[in-house]
Amino acid sequence: MATDLASSVRRWVGRASEPVDASSLVFFRVAFGLLLFAATVRFAAHGWIREHYLEPRYFFPFWGLDFAKPLPGPWMYVVFAVMGASALGVAFGAAYRASALTLGLSFTYVHAIDKTYYLNHYYLVSVLAVLCVLLPLHRAGSVDAWRRGAPFATAELPAWVLWLLRFQIGIVYFFGGVAKLGVDWLVHAQPLTIWLSRNRDVFLIGPLLGYKTTAYAMSWAGLLFDLSTPFLLSWRWSPRASFSWACFRISCRPSRSFFFRLRSFTGFSVDGCHQTPGSPKQRCASRAGSCRGRSSSSCSHCARCSTQAARCGRKRAIASPGT
Repeated sequence: MATDLASSVRRWVGRASEPVDASSLVFFRVAFGLLLFAATVRFAAHGWIREHYLEPRYFFPFWGLDFAKPLPGPWMYVVFAVMGASALGVAFGAAYRASALTLGLSFTYVHAIDKTYYLNHYYLVSVLAVLCVLLPLHRAGSVDAWRRGAPFATAELPAWVLWLLRFQIGIVYFFGGVAKLGVDWLVHAQPLTIWLSRNRDVFLIGPLLGYKTTAYAMSWAGLLFDLSTPFLLSWRWSPRASFSWACFRISCRPSRSFFFRLRSFTGFSVDGCHQTPGSPKQRCASRAGSCRGRSSSSCSHCARCSTQAARCGRKRAIASPGT
């Protein structure tokens, strides 16, 4: 019995240590960083820094975080500027760990000031930022890798890095479903009834959002989706379908918050983690292959496709430990 257990542990450790193509993790890092940069710019452009943090005279801090207060005058704008710059640093993999740490601290600080703005997906962003600090997502497709002279398209990462991100996202969806197992959500279709009724002016589908039946249908569909998503994303045939449904379902919700359409676009960024490792690279090769045999005049993308084909056709190499 003990021998079998030890053998199973060694087998799982071996599988977790096996190298996998890093391109899907690069996709996550880039999408996550660009998403947070766009959200930061949008928040500032709408004047919400002043409205949320400079004009109010009283805030509702989280328990134990009474020290989290808005900085005076223009310093809150500096905080958001630093947040945006660090988000770009994460996306491009420039001073990656410092950028990820700065992003996580600034984002968490901003949303710890007042709990009335809390959304569970803000917490998710903070958790993902912490994981970005700990995980070596800058080994490929990054400024840091380029400065080390690492080939753009040849790095690999241990499988446990991919597993950890998938596990974190699976937890979010599953317990999001568990939280919906209540009378308000299933019997009264709340708060979807309120949320959907505010969007009756949406083009084409607006009138449907005013029906109580729509709220019930989406409440139950949301429950089933959240509970099943971690398992659906584990099957190779289903990630695209489940991800597309997530974007449609969440995009129907109104959002004036910091992280616009947060779950939809966060879902877009983490979609890379649930692709087969190397699939982004395979798409590059496929696109390049579709242009073979065409003249440059018949395909405006040929020059770029040729470059992608050269990159994607390189022999994969294991990333050096400790880099």
